[in-house]
Amino acid sequence: MSEDIILGLNTLVHVVEIVGAIILLLGFIAATVRYIFESLKVGAKQAVKSYRRGLARVILTGLELLVVATIIRTVTFEPTLEKLELLILMIVIRTIIGWTIALEMNNRWPWQRS
Repeated sequence: MSEDIILGLNTLVHVVEIVGAIILLLGFIAATVRYIFESLKVGAKQAVKSYRRGLARVILTGLELLVVATIIRTVTFEPTLEKLELLILMIVIRTIIGWTIALEMNNRWPWQRS
């Protein structure tokens, strides 16, 4: 690959990682602020469910972007067996987190009918 393409992909990976981290941070802050205001209106016990759903969405979105960045980096720059193992581990962890969040939010596994 040419130097320009490599530089562009490397920049893209860094941007996607930064956006993923920003989504995690700002999403956590927004969900927490929303929880505080909602708990003042309806009580803390009722606001917890909404808070947990908000955090779940943020975590899934942020993790998706971080996995995308890792996939690009692994395939493009460092296609070693060690990096591939790390990528597989990240995808497995993300999948397990996604399933457990879906279970918690919907009281059923993603593959079960509602």
